[in-house]
Amino acid sequence: MGYFEEMKSSLRTKRLIVNTFTDMLKTTSLKDLHISDLCEKCDIDRKTFYYHFADKFDLIAWKIHQDWLNSLKAHENCSLQDRMQYGIQEVYLDQRDYYQTVFKYQGQNSLLTQMIRDTIEVWEDTLLQSMNTGSLSPYLKSVIRYHVYGMSLLIAHWIMRDTGITAAELSDIIYKNISYLLKDLDINQTFIRKMQSE
Repeated sequence: MGYFEEMKSSLRTKRLIVNTFTDMLKTTSLKDLHISDLCEKCDIDRKTFYYHFADKFDLIAWKIHQDWLNSLKAHENCSLQDRMQYGIQEVYLDQRDYYQTVFKYQGQNSLLTQMIRDTIEVWEDTLLQSMNTGSLSPYLKSVIRYHVYGMSLLIAHWIMRDTGITAAELSDIIYKNISYLLKDLDINQTFIRKMQSE
């Protein structure tokens, strides 16, 4: 099997694992969903699962990443604000039951913790590339954390409760409150390249 065929096969296996995991969460809580049960349903061994994912939280993070990447690609000619709205609609609202299930888990590796950590990393890397610099100032790092924590908590709250606001209103709140330090930088294309490279 050549390199590209092997990569396609690996991606198919990852998608099989993620899709099966997503289906299983419809009837099983995240806490009670065991890797051994997932592997059995996928007809793979545990070694194959751990080749692709470190644990179920890594799987969840990969799914979020892929969902956002697909949404960003589908709307690449839109403004950053519109892309945020489409992403929130397509990733979180259209899959609300799934995200409510995974957000309910409150442990050491919660989705919210993973989401915050990954988003900070993507924003920092994106800004480093956009600014063509070797490091970010402590001030800018603090601005990123301020926005990521607030945005992540707001999204989690919106997913878990009927807040009475639409996906468009949520993206509008987030967009209008992104610091000028972040909004004024041309990060749209850099962000997409960063997500595609992972």
